[in-house]
Amino acid sequence: MNRKVELGNNDHEKLIAAYCRNSFSAAGLFHPTPRKKTGEPADLALKAGRTLFLFWMQESKQWFDASCKHNLDQAAKHLPRWKHGLAIRGGNEFRDFEIKWSDIDNFAVISVVDGKEQLCCAHPLDYIGHREKLSAVVTVSGTVLKQLAYMGGGARELGMICSHLHAVGSRSTADLLKDLSKLRASLENYAWDKRPVRDEEKSFYAKDSPEIIEGFGLVRAILFALKRGLETKESERFSDALCQIGWLERYSLTAFVAEFAARIWAAEADNEGLSSAYFDEFSSPLRFGVAVGNVQRVAEMVPEWLIRSRERKLAFQLLFTTDFRSLATMVAIGETPAAVLDSEMRALRLSFVDQPAT
Repeated sequence: MNRKVELGNNDHEKLIAAYCRNSFSAAGLFHPTPRKKTGEPADLALKAGRTLFLFWMQESKQWFDASCKHNLDQAAKHLPRWKHGLAIRGGNEFRDFEIKWSDIDNFAVISVVDGKEQLCCAHPLDYIGHREKLSAVVTVSGTVLKQLAYMGGGARELGMICSHLHAVGSRSTADLLKDLSKLRASLENYAWDKRPVRDEEKSFYAKDSPEIIEGFGLVRAILFALKRGLETKESERFSDALCQIGWLERYSLTAFVAEFAARIWAAEADNEGLSSAYFDEFSSPLRFGVAVGNVQRVAEMVPEWLIRSRERKLAFQLLFTTDFRSLATMVAIGETPAAVLDSEMRALRLSFVDQPAT
């Protein structure tokens, strides 16, 4: 069943595929397999944890409201079939999917509309129904998803867009992109300012120093290599965890590894016999651990870190080695499934409980 998500049926599907292939959510994106009698249950689907985003897309010359109605009517028609027993099936080059209604705690309906207006907005949940699991109903433009791809956004950022639109009602494409850019920049700055070193050491390396820039590049390359390597991994738990890495986690672990890799390389350049390994635990809000050090020291510390992973209920640990002035990584899978996206989407869904039906 596995097939590449780039091979979409139209430009909209290829656009969404590009969005997820540039994020850590690539392993959760797939084209639902058409049913013989009822057709495609959705144009695209994105699964992370026990949350599912379902996409319906429309590109036409008709007015915005008519295009939105077309997408939402399609959603309202197909969702009862899923709820009443027809699983959503499909696959990509990473894994196969057979998603039953009982496999999901939260889902969102994403209407993608391009046409005369470049508007993004939230819709009343009662238009779709299924309020026991429905967290959001929004329309976004293809332009938003394309730009989100360039920014490396994934399932968590898509959830933030849903929450933001339900809070503000509607935004133009241009204004929504400004909101996202400001958020991303603030998270990147926060991650750098909060890296786990003493205040008097924070000037040891500047963010734009050659050593840090080199480290940033290596870490980013490794993270995307990990994403690509999912097709050879058997652990769907790690796949789900990687799908839930958001901007804050990505910037935090990148800043941490780049900082301490630079320190180790500097010590080696001065012929210092440094065998230190640095470890930190992140819970912002995804819980995982990151270690960096030379391969001998990292190997010595692995048993201790595995015990800590179980005790602290970490989703996973990334272990970076610094030998030969480069970076390599190992992954230690935790015993606790990642559920941060599920928690965020559940909170969004419950925020509507006391609102009157529309």
